Amino acid sequence: MRRPGTKKVAKPTKQAKKRAKGLPKPRMISWRKALGLQHRFDKAMRKAVTQRNAIVADKEVVQDIFNGLGETSLRADHPYVTTALENAAVVEGPVVQCGANPLTLLLAIIMQHRAEYLWTLEHNPSWAQMLGNVLKRYDIRAGQLIQAPAEAFGDHIWYVVDTKTLPRNIELILCDGSNVLPNGMRGVVRRLENHLSPRCQLLVRNTVRPKDLDFASKWAKTQGAPFILNDKCEPFVKIALRDRKADDLAEDRELTVYDKVAEAENIRLTPTTVAAQRKPAQKVRRKRIA
Repeated sequence: MRRPGTKKVAKPTKQAKKRAKGLPKPRMISWRKALGLQHRFDKAMRKAVTQRNAIVADKEVVQDIFNGLGETSLRADHPYVTTALENAAVVEGPVVQCGANPLTLLLAIIMQHRAEYLWTLEHNPSWAQMLGNVLKRYDIRAGQLIQAPAEAFGDHIWYVVDTKTLPRNIELILCDGSNVLPNGMRGVVRRLENHLSPRCQLLVRNTVRPKDLDFASKWAKTQGAPFILNDKCEPFVKIALRDRKADDLAEDRELTVYDKVAEAENIRLTPTTVAAQRKPAQKVRRKRIA
């Protein structure tokens, strides 16, 4: 007899039991393994914070940080991860990341060593708070986390954020193509186009759909920038803008160095061509007249 106020619980059907049998059982981690992961994560974070080139040089440090946060979609030897870390280690300006992940910690540490800032946009409040607590725990002040909701803007989804709060002359942008925010690159191009530096680099992950690749290639063509598709299994796109003013100045400088030589023919000369034109004329031997 059922107690008053309680509801009758329906028994699982035969179809539900069959479906449950086909599902993989959740893997539980023992407390010893969890403590080991946490210990290696803490050791890797302290090494990355104290040693300047630990992240780029030591892949074991990167993998321990990923494992400590339970990251399974990224690996230390993944081309996207290595490209992002290597580019962040050489840029001379701020970096913007659209969507927080364990890579946020690594980028923030690199930016702190370079006295620059990382600006990360994240729509999930709990995930942003968790990463923010990790940054505070290890005193990583270069990571600026902005929690903003994501909404649809016509043909793309992006963050509801005031772009005036974001920095100018952004040197590197990391965004997701079609995973969490569909057409996320469109939001970057349309909302942050005036914030990009002349030599900004864009890394777009999860570019699986043909529409994303088509849009990225067309935009790169309009900017006169090379379009590179890496890793066919887990593809990502790299677009490196070119400073047209600097290139024009370099060309003018190359012309003015050899101004006297090029003045007659009015052509662009390189050091090799000028050296060839500056070769002394062959001496002609004169025969003595008897």
